[in-house]
Amino acid sequence: MNDREIDSDIERRLRDVVGGPQPAAPESLHRFLRQMPENAAPGRPLAGLQGAFGWVPDLLAPRPVFYRLRLAFGVAMAVLIGLAGGGLVISLRQGPSLPVASGSPVIASPRVTPPSSMSAYATPVAAQLGLMSLACRGITAGNSTMALPTTAVVTRAGAYLGVTGGAFGGAGGASGLVHSTDGLFWDWSPPSTIDPEAAELTSIATDNLDTIVVTGAAQGLDGTADGRIWVSANDGVSWQTATDVSIFEGIEVRTVVYGSGQFVALGWNDVSPTDSLRQVAEWRSVDGRSWTHVTTPIKGTAALIVPTAAGFLLSGTPLTSGAIDEPPMWHSPDGVTWTRSKASGNTAQLIGPLLSATVTGQSHVYAVDTANDGTNHRLVASADGGLTWSTVKPDTSLPYAGSISDVASINTNDTQYGAVEFLFATLSRGDPNVYVSTDGGVTWKVAEDPNAGGPTGTTLLQLGSGYLAGGNRVLSFGPPGSGLGIWLLGGTSSS
Repeated sequence: MNDREIDSDIERRLRDVVGGPQPAAPESLHRFLRQMPENAAPGRPLAGLQGAFGWVPDLLAPRPVFYRLRLAFGVAMAVLIGLAGGGLVISLRQGPSLPVASGSPVIASPRVTPPSSMSAYATPVAAQLGLMSLACRGITAGNSTMALPTTAVVTRAGAYLGVTGGAFGGAGGASGLVHSTDGLFWDWSPPSTIDPEAAELTSIATDNLDTIVVTGAAQGLDGTADGRIWVSANDGVSWQTATDVSIFEGIEVRTVVYGSGQFVALGWNDVSPTDSLRQVAEWRSVDGRSWTHVTTPIKGTAALIVPTAAGFLLSGTPLTSGAIDEPPMWHSPDGVTWTRSKASGNTAQLIGPLLSATVTGQSHVYAVDTANDGTNHRLVASADGGLTWSTVKPDTSLPYAGSISDVASINTNDTQYGAVEFLFATLSRGDPNVYVSTDGGVTWKVAEDPNAGGPTGTTLLQLGSGYLAGGNRVLSFGPPGSGLGIWLLGGTSSS
């Protein structure tokens, strides 16, 4: 049967499907149906349809579910396109969106939002904080139109590249890459598409030289998330999928960091039964392209990893309970062999998994943990890169210390004040202020300019680490629409 005869046969069968003579189906539909696998005959790419409803046995036959779904979708689209081509479909946009079935795992597909005009944002103001060498500027208005990063790095060009998603991904909560030239204004421009298969981006890291790594997932055939890692050698302009994706075994890659000459990434699934083991997976790479799997001593659906001057700090729910002096933290010089940390006195029994952590330029680690009751938080510290820990007891200058949520740090060094280590904290108890300490978290002040109205926020994001190259600033902001604005804190030499 030649192509003309195939077209004629397709036309006749479509008329049978829609119930009577109709306007001719468009050529695009003919091409679509001719190219379906069901129309392919041995030795040539096109073949006649096997009857007007020849696809029904295939749908009912005991074939793989994915095959039947694909065939049903193809037939449905063929009829729909045919109806639209014949002028029978007036409008599908007037109907309401169908709800998603409860419990169905759904990953939002990333999209590139059209670049916003920076002129549409409010003019930044300088906040006069009166805190030695600390400077701050920000946008006092809300941030409902700006996509803000959930993690970020500094590129070789001195600009910032971040990953956004969820509530901070702008309208619709898109997941993708966002850019900034100054660390304060963030946008989707220049538009960046990592991979057409990417369904979610989760974290970003760089070696501060030639390599940027982004983690995330692609949509799996069964509705789950299949882990992915992408790598760029040109400041995020173009990307390649790293390693053989089978190494991730269907586990979404959640976070990545760089330290001690290598990248370390963690991943976990959150759809398995709550009583299962769910060991947190780890992968490591020297170049960001070839990754190997490493076992970890933690389980569950959450973990925190931080690069330190001594290697890496890991925290999470232990696979096995530790000794009386062992909190749920581990340290490693290479990301392969993990040694459980120690805590002084009975402190270990009070410390839970870490929620937020920062490493200062003096290699001090400050972190927020979850107490055993699961409701209160605590400030803990380590002076040796995470090997040994103790609790920090803020005085009454930090109200509701049990609701501390985020920590970050900045180190400055100028001729007037010398070296200063600033520690910042936000609270989760409805207090929008950013608090600052210069004595290791014991006494605190509100970082405030009453005239400028800030800084404020509920989230602190470190733009560069005090002991790693690439900047030393902290971004503070609240949820979109909160009216808390966006604030950038830094030393006078970098603001």
